Amino acid sequence: MNLVEFYRTHAPCEEADFRFLALKELLKKNIPGTSVLDIGCGTGAMLRSLARDGYCVAGVEPDPELYALAQALKEREGFDFKLINSGMQGVSAELMAGFGSFLMLDVLEHVEDEAALLKRIWAGMPPGSTLLCLLPALRALYGRRDAAVGHFRRYDMADARKLFGEVPFSGIDFSYWNLLGVPAYWFFEKVAGRPVPEGFRQEGAGRLKTVLNALLLRWFMAVENHVRPPAGLSILVKAVK
Repeated sequence: MNLVEFYRTHAPCEEADFRFLALKELLKKNIPGTSVLDIGCGTGAMLRSLARDGYCVAGVEPDPELYALAQALKEREGFDFKLINSGMQGVSAELMAGFGSFLMLDVLEHVEDEAALLKRIWAGMPPGSTLLCLLPALRALYGRRDAAVGHFRRYDMADARKLFGEVPFSGIDFSYWNLLGVPAYWFFEKVAGRPVPEGFRQEGAGRLKTVLNALLLRWFMAVENHVRPPAGLSILVKAVK
């Protein structure tokens, strides 16, 4: 399953997914103000969710198929946020002007020269603005799923610190997220050699799976979003220019 197939499969049920809902709340805790540009916005699900919560949002998506899905979602639900189908070279200072926060959620791992992209993003950010990046964590977990969706890498904390340390942000904070997912991901990717089962994360998955999804959401909202675990499937980076 490539990246487009992955998003096409998951897009209809993202807002019923415990991970998506918990991540949105984690982002809201770290977004200063209400103006947000989502760079690499995928199907637009996070844009829709933040717009519903009163944020002024816009998105950039380089993949034409994902952009089409985002555009269809926007039109279907009557939102008027701006969507741009452009490569990362189109993310200019002019485009970024007026936004106080920028999202790059699971984006940098898809870029071969992520350091050059990060420096470009920093150069376009208005002074005092905030960049929130989500990175897939733990090098040792890199495997078939990563390769299938176009990941060049996963990041240990030292990798993330080195990458962001080469850009002159005025302040940077790093934290692991999704500790609970590490043993399951490791087992299925490295031991069982098959995809992590994700059907329980989807709406209409059945009563037992729906209960599991709800319990996991409670865990993330009560624990994962309030602590700094020693490891996790993701690293959240908050960087201020």
